[in-house]
Amino acid sequence: MTLITNILKIIALATISGAFLKAVIDVDGSWDTWMYHLPYAARLWGLSTPSDYLMHYGLEERFEGFPLLAEYLQGLFWLISQRPESANLVSFFSLLLYIWFLKRYLNIPLYLSTLILLAIPLVQIHAVACYIDLPANIAVSMLVILGYLLYTRENFANRFNILLMILVAACTVNMRFVLTPLAFIMVSFIMLRLFWLWSQNTAITKSYRPLFLLPALGIALLAIFATPIKNVIVHGNPAYPVIMTVAGVTLNHLHEAIEIVPPYLEHAPRAQRWLHSVLEVETHPFTHQRHWSIDQYFPPHFGNRLGGYFAAYVVFNLLLLLYLTYRQHSRESRIILFGFICLTGFTAIMPQSLELRYYLYWMLLLVSSNAYLVMQLHATIPNNRWIHPATFGSVAALAMLTVILVTRGMYVQPSFFTFKDLHQEQVVPEIINTLHTQQGQFCLHRAPWTFLYSAIFNPPLDYAIREGKEWEKSEKECGNYRLPSEWLKSAGS
Repeated sequence: MTLITNILKIIALATISGAFLKAVIDVDGSWDTWMYHLPYAARLWGLSTPSDYLMHYGLEERFEGFPLLAEYLQGLFWLISQRPESANLVSFFSLLLYIWFLKRYLNIPLYLSTLILLAIPLVQIHAVACYIDLPANIAVSMLVILGYLLYTRENFANRFNILLMILVAACTVNMRFVLTPLAFIMVSFIMLRLFWLWSQNTAITKSYRPLFLLPALGIALLAIFATPIKNVIVHGNPAYPVIMTVAGVTLNHLHEAIEIVPPYLEHAPRAQRWLHSVLEVETHPFTHQRHWSIDQYFPPHFGNRLGGYFAAYVVFNLLLLLYLTYRQHSRESRIILFGFICLTGFTAIMPQSLELRYYLYWMLLLVSSNAYLVMQLHATIPNNRWIHPATFGSVAALAMLTVILVTRGMYVQPSFFTFKDLHQEQVVPEIINTLHTQQGQFCLHRAPWTFLYSAIFNPPLDYAIREGKEWEKSEKECGNYRLPSEWLKSAGS
């Protein structure tokens, strides 16, 4: 097995290195990246201001209420490097952090973690992009694992581990609204455990006196739930601007909750939609390059938003989890299986559960649990070639290479398509010339590339852009900004 292990290490290193180069060199040209992730990141660090670029009605309001920690980090990387491409590194470094975490806390070899994670199409894709789903889901996955270890390992509640739980919980809630319910449940379980340990005569009692414990707990909860608390104070709704109803009372909001589903699943329960998505029923065939994509967008008849975990890899890991639980037959393995069953039921009924990138933690925890149990069994039965890290790693490597083949390797090697190339490709020179000639405030619709027309990317021009919707040329949309029909006649738009 030593030779196989060495080969797997080389494959893992080569793949993660290629992904790193992709993240560093290439610009992310995805829709959401330029509609709001990078505009938010630029706004947070003063790279762009409302006086030079306003997003369209809706996105500006979401900026006031949505969790923005991930965009804050993206803006920091952009500011330090002076390259928008560097915003990709937030997702990539979060993946490296999780690989280190699995090694540090679950003793999973680095090569094995790399292979099992990059075999998940959405992980491989999001690791080199500006979407915030991967870092947010990695944070909540770490929180779940830390909560499990808190209940199963003695003397786990030391200062470092408690601070790490607070940090990953805060990252989860302040990056993604949809992950807040799971984070709240985990924080509640962790608090119960800590209070129980404190009530016993354990080491934690000596470290955390009552006069320190309660203020520290209050500060921790304020940090974790900073965004919902701020929204309650400012807007009267923790999920602002999305609709939320409490005890029959509808709180202040601007947007209704809309679930995007294929027509044939419109009346199906959420759990059925989620199952269709996990098993990739009625998606593009393997021969289609967009069988897996960053947002799984397909025309509705192809199963819009469905898939992204690689159905065969999902089924293999589910069967493996059952087998490992049966084979190990320990309290620890039964807790993992029971916990994962509960997690599955919870995830399947969540809003827009079929959009798997929102709930990527489910697949992250499935493969991580299997790798952990494989390592546990291998320590007990080291000569069994079937229950061996290299065996599991080989299957993961095969799945990973399949994903690379289907996606034409576009997420594990740089294409050398930089921001400069994107700007030249998407920005119409005639429009820039019109902006230069007329100056002033303009209402422009070039979604998702409107932000590329802002003055910060086209110095030394001095003008202001507000994004309008082509189908909604109203005063509400553009205000006193000049409408496209008034000034783009000569720009070929």
